[in-house]
Amino acid sequence: PIKPASGSITSIMPLFSEDQKNYNSSTFIYIGGTGFPFHMASKKIVAIEFPKVSTHHSSFFNYRYSTIANLPEKLYLHSTCFDKINFDLYIYGGIHVLEDTENDFDSRFYKFNLKTKELTELNPDFNCILPEWSLKPCMHVYNDKIYMLCNPGSRKYTEHFTRIYVYEIGKNLWSQKIIKGDRYHSKY
Repeated sequence: PIKPASGSITSIMPLFSEDQKNYNSSTFIYIGGTGFPFHMASKKIVAIEFPKVSTHHSSFFNYRYSTIANLPEKLYLHSTCFDKINFDLYIYGGIHVLEDTENDFDSRFYKFNLKTKELTELNPDFNCILPEWSLKPCMHVYNDKIYMLCNPGSRKYTEHFTRIYVYEIGKNLWSQKIIKGDRYHSKY
């Protein structure tokens, strides 16, 4: 039911309870993923719950899961980050499986609200040029912004690792900031 590789997993457990001592499980959201052959990827958004307290060694395997939504297409090698204030999960990039023999490398950007289960494809404004696509970019939400460091779809590392992309959630706007390193490594 859950595809084993190249999906994304996000922990949401600490967000649903003020009193952690009485919270008996850890909850994660797993999205997409694939096995082999790759066209067998998943479009599921799955909630997985693991027990925290173990009475015997096999209780870890007593996890529960359920599909809470579906993406419009199968997806793998994407990335996610979670806005714990608004309960929004953001999904970016990856490989979209359109048919058994066709993949799309377009960097789609989705917002999924965990309370309402509403999935929205975001079409933000751009004050920069994002990479055409990115596999497993690093993303993090902080102060109503998403910070993203992309890995390149090409071998031009200096073009991608010298900037960080910033998405302003309230403005629906991407921009970029230049990263100035204090140390440079030799060329490969």
